[in-house]
Amino acid sequence: VQAPGGPTLHFLYQKDSTLDNWKRLPPFVIKMFQLMDQQFGRYPYEQFSVIQGGDGGMEYPMATLVTARGNLPGLVSVTVHEAIHNWYYGMLATNEAKYPWMDEGFTTYAQYRILDQLWNSRKPNPHDRSYGAYFKLLQDGKPEPLTTHADHYETNRTYGVNAYFKGATFLHQLSYIIGQSAFDRGMLAYFEQWKFRHPTPNDFIRVMERASSLELSWYLDLWTGTLQTIDYGIQAVTSDGGETEVTLIRTGQLPMPLDVVVTYKDGKKEVYY
Repeated sequence: VQAPGGPTLHFLYQKDSTLDNWKRLPPFVIKMFQLMDQQFGRYPYEQFSVIQGGDGGMEYPMATLVTARGNLPGLVSVTVHEAIHNWYYGMLATNEAKYPWMDEGFTTYAQYRILDQLWNSRKPNPHDRSYGAYFKLLQDGKPEPLTTHADHYETNRTYGVNAYFKGATFLHQLSYIIGQSAFDRGMLAYFEQWKFRHPTPNDFIRVMERASSLELSWYLDLWTGTLQTIDYGIQAVTSDGGETEVTLIRTGQLPMPLDVVVTYKDGKKEVYY
């Protein structure tokens, strides 16, 4: 199948119980390449192959091996994830041992964003699964910093949550800090400036600083190099002379800008930044 303005897509699969799902897969992959080109950078090669095989899902240059013996959404999801790796493990090619979150995490972020568009889900937060996995790791008391070398994690589970889900949450929180439009410009600029050049975390955050005109090293350092968490709440609400004062409290260590929505009795809403 020829993707409009993109690569020729090859689909290689067996005539087994998954046949119907494989026959329905090509339009999703075509749309994925179009969305990725628009939002994250243009795929530069002439072809890409989706091959039934392997033991789950794995990325290769210009190809992926997937089994996905479940339903169609499962096949679409794993194909999207493994194909997107060609941007982050492939063309941007960060050091997988030192910065696995810059591949798996960035790929997971793009995967959930693209899937939300493919299925027209319009979720309030397409990345809720990433947040949930990260929160569960914190609750279980086994977190380790993102700066941990891939071979030096105490548990495989913590490596996986960090690389995939805390890495994806890093990007979504960053889009909150600098705004979605600046974030989107930054992701495209990051790809264009650093493809085929093996960027580091500092290279990435510098691109985002230029895109947003904000200083962001504090966020990179605290999110990747510490176990500090974001936790804010309302400490008190008091009324005096017809005015209401709301006192906020930071109970977590990681500082963040806050957007506070106040809803009045008449239904009017006001946002304080």
